[in-house]
Order: sequence, then C-alpha cells, then structure tokens
Amino acid sequence: MEAKDLKVAPDQLEYLRYRLAISVPDRPEGQCWVPILTNRTNGYVRMAFIGLTTGVHRWMWLLEHGECPPVLDHAVCDNPEYCNPAHLTPATRQENILRGTAPTAANAKKSHCKRGHPFDEENTYICTNKDGSVRRICRACNNKLTLRRYHERRGH
Repeated sequence: MEAKDLKVAPDQLEYLRYRLAISVPDRPEGQCWVPILTNRTNGYVRMAFIGLTTGVHRWMWLLEHGECPPVLDHAVCDNPEYCNPAHLTPATRQENILRGTAPTAANAKKSHCKRGHPFDEENTYICTNKDGSVRRICRACNNKLTLRRYHERRGH
C-alpha cells in the first residue's frame, strides 16, 4: 500500500485515534500541533500504522475527513512538522511545490529574465528538456545568443 492509497478499515479507526492521541498529546484549539515522535523524513514527522509509514499530518487528515488526498499543503503554518488538519488543504503536487521556496518555485514566480526582459506570451517560449522537465526561455536573450554564435562561427 502506498501513501496515496491511504485507507483505514472502520474497525481500525479507534486504534488509529488512540495512536494519534499518544503521538500528538497537546492539541490547542486553532494552533499548530507538534507530534512527539522522532521518525522524520525531510521535516515530516512519520508514523507507522497498518503496515504503512507516512506523515502524521496525513493520518490526522484521514481521521478527520475519512479519506486522504494524494497531496496535502501546509497552507497555514508552512511547517511540515506540524499536523493540525485545520491547517492543511488538499492541493495538487504542482500547487504544493509552487507555494514553497525551492528553486522551482522561485523561478516560476519570476516575471522577468535575468537581463530584465518580461516573461510574457510574446517574449517567452516553453522548452521541454530531455528529462521531461519544463523551462521558460526568453526569446530576446535567445535571439541575441543565437546571433552571437552565428557570427562567432562565421569568424565575424
């Protein structure tokens, strides 16, 4: 079973509730909840249950809502360690990545290339790399680069 297939049989819900009560004993209303577990991966506190180890925030969401979407975004606190289901929102993987501060998100938020040309429909084209990733290319910069390389090859 994978985390995206997170399901718990009705007869196991009470035991899950018990496990989470031990793992997250302090749950102040409207505040972030910090699990006391030590198993962490990339900042996410993880817990094993029914043969599957996944983030405590996912188990909390499952207990609260009955099913768990493939991606949960830490929309309120932006801290993967916390697990209050009221602070989480379902999101696509792309929405979750773009909300962050990683280079992918930082580049997507840029409105101009490094030379100041706008990333607009007229001046931008989308290039798909061999690995399937996508990037934006500034037409103005690319045209200048192409022209420079042309003249270098011709010996000008």
